[in-house]
Amino acid sequence: MARTLDLLPVARQGASGPNPRPRNARLTNKTCLLQITEKGTFKITGGTGRYKGASGTGTYLMNLIGIGAKLKSGACNPSQSAVPVAWHQEINAVGSVKLP
Repeated sequence: MARTLDLLPVARQGASGPNPRPRNARLTNKTCLLQITEKGTFKITGGTGRYKGASGTGTYLMNLIGIGAKLKSGACNPSQSAVPVAWHQEINAVGSVKLP
């Protein structure tokens, strides 16, 4: 039996560019521990299936903690494309939605 998934897309707002810089980012050079906090607004932009035509707005808070990759020299890899060794991310969002 085929299963379908109804989607409710959420777009981040209030930031410029496709990858806005977090408001608070820290990297500990000795351990390559990365901590990022970002807060902002979002907009519900429609949906599929039973969520088609949904709308709404809200705010979010994103917290990320991770261990960055190291170079052969033992220094933290500064490349933004470097894959972290481990990471955990939480997004808490509050808002309102109008369903069709």
